[in-house]
Formats: sequence, C-alpha cells, structure tokens
Amino acid sequence: NLHRQQYKANQVGKYKTEALAENLLEINPYIRLEPITTRLDEANCTELLSKADIVCEAFDVPEAKAMLTDIVLEKLPGCFLVAASGRAGMGSPNAIRTRKITKRFYLCGDETSEVSENNSLVAPRVMLCAAHQAQTALRIIAGNFLREGWPGADQTHVTPQHIPKLLQGLRAGYPAYLCYRQRRG
Repeated sequence: NLHRQQYKANQVGKYKTEALAENLLEINPYIRLEPITTRLDEANCTELLSKADIVCEAFDVPEAKAMLTDIVLEKLPGCFLVAASGRAGMGSPNAIRTRKITKRFYLCGDETSEVSENNSLVAPRVMLCAAHQAQTALRIIAGNFLREGWPGADQTHVTPQHIPKLLQGLRAGYPAYLCYRQRRG
C-alpha cells in the first residue's frame, strides 16, 4: 500500500494503525490518539464504533463496505458515515465527487469504477477520494461546533472566520481519534 497511502518504507512490517499514529503525531504532537489494531467484523463493529461521531469507511472489499454501512446506519443512530465508492482506475479526477445520500450518510468517489485485474487502485484517485472524505468529516465536525454555540451558530455553513476558533478548540484538547471520531460527553 506504500504507493497509495501515507506510510514510509521504514514502516513496512508495522501495523497500519501503529504507523499512522506515528505519522500523525509527527505532524501534530498535541493530538490524542486511540489506535485500535483489530479487524472490524459484525461481531465487534458496533462495540468498537459505539462512541464514534463520524466513521470514514476505507475498505477495499465490497462485503466489508456493506457490513459497515449497515451497522453504522442501523445500529449507531448518532453517527455519520463517510464512505467511498469508485476510486479505481485511470478515470478523470473530476469524476470524484461527494454526494449526501441521507442526513448521516455521505458517499465519495465516482460511484462506478471497481477494482479488478485490469483496473487497480492508483494513488492519485485514492488520495483524491480520501481528501473528499476528510473534507466532509471536517465540515461535519465544524457544523457540530456551530450547533454547540461556537461563533456563527446562527449560520448554516462554516466560513473561514470560524476556522481559528475550531483550531483553538482542537488545541485545547478536543480529541482527534484515528478513525476520525470524537468522544461524546
């Protein structure tokens, strides 16, 4: 996965969670992380994600995507899902988009390209789709700050003027977790 994910050659052999935690702490040593190294499945998914406000799906296997989508939308009523579909191949980067499916479900990608023997995942499209997911998660988080009485709470969108207050809250200890989750309460 080195060709399309943010890992370094010297991290080969480490768990992705461990390597990503190292990289994130290198970028920002002030964040709090809770890396969990386990395979998500139907038996553990609800419990592991029960305190998540946002889940960003990044599975390659369609069955895993479907399982996660079902669990988040059916068993985690307070949780947003930001999923990816259609990021394979050499198609136009302009085909990658974000669409709001329901109040809590966003889908990023071109929604058509599938991974196959002749249509693999390539770094630019995967990273572009991941950027869409990250931006969507940030917009959700920023919107939550506004609803909770941050400056501009009377507005329906986040403007550049809100970003310093948002960053101030993050620096003051508002937690950032590996799967883009916030702790409730």
